[in-house]
Amino acid sequence: MRKGQVAYEFVTLVAVSFTLLVIFMFVVLERTESIGTENEYNHLIDMARSVQIELYLADSIGDGYSRMIILPERLDNRYNYSIHVTNNTLITASDNYQYTLVVPLIGGDIAKGNNTINKTAGKVMVTND
Repeated sequence: MRKGQVAYEFVTLVAVSFTLLVIFMFVVLERTESIGTENEYNHLIDMARSVQIELYLADSIGDGYSRMIILPERLDNRYNYSIHVTNNTLITASDNYQYTLVVPLIGGDIAKGNNTINKTAGKVMVTND
């Protein structure tokens, strides 16, 4: 073999290896981003269902029920979100997703931070502290 041919084969091998490495890194990055958005969606659903359960619990128990729930400023300390109730629909939304659930009619609204749920005279009231 001549020196020129060895150098050519070496450069070709390095180029093919580098191309495969770039493709592999791209696939890994895409998969990591996909897992991250799935994680965001799962945290959003968990938050919405937890609030829904609390509101239905308050609605099903007699007068005098009172409970404080604390909703974090961010989901999993990473994802920004919003939450509110319109009519009997709980709407939670993050940067990439929106999730809605049916809840009993309430007075007041759910917000990030401290929320006190009370049932008085057959009506569920939510106040934010």
